[in-house]
Amino acid sequence: MAESETSRRLIELLSSYLGPHNARVAVKTFCKKAGCTPENLGNEQVDSVLEALKPMMNTLLGKAAAAGALARIREELNK
Repeated sequence: MAESETSRRLIELLSSYLGPHNARVAVKTFCKKAGCTPENLGNEQVDSVLEALKPMMNTLLGKAAAAGALARIREELNK
């Protein structure tokens, strides 16, 4: 899979929470839910993908930790 730069950055950021393999699978899965692919994920779709990731992150990290993690990821991707 030839991910976009945004996908690579998102996978890298999610890896610290999910591990590299699960981060890659999550990006692929939740891009699909957001109506895009890892290959064409751009800044304009990031909010949709992060919103789609929210329930899973809430389950894995807890609601407060997930909110903080997703906010940090969003901030890093918007730099």
